[in-house]
Amino acid sequence: MTNREQFEAWWKSEEHDLHHNPHSPFKRFAWDAWQASREVIEIEVPSSKHEEGSDYWFDDTFQPLRYERDIEREIERHGLKVKS
Repeated sequence: MTNREQFEAWWKSEEHDLHHNPHSPFKRFAWDAWQASREVIEIEVPSSKHEEGSDYWFDDTFQPLRYERDIEREIERHGLKVKS
């Protein structure tokens, strides 16, 4: 689902009379605010490099599940859902 599709689904689910007017100035304002809220999200992905002190390498074997777990935790820490 695209960002716009998510917004439209949210807009239609809200209990207000404004959703009957697709050209409502309030809807345009809400869409601009929605986009701005998405633009500020920055998620720092941990490094998967084989280096000293890495939590993702054991006996020269990469641990992908541990890596994925930490990425999911970082995404959720930002208040976002992870669909798996």
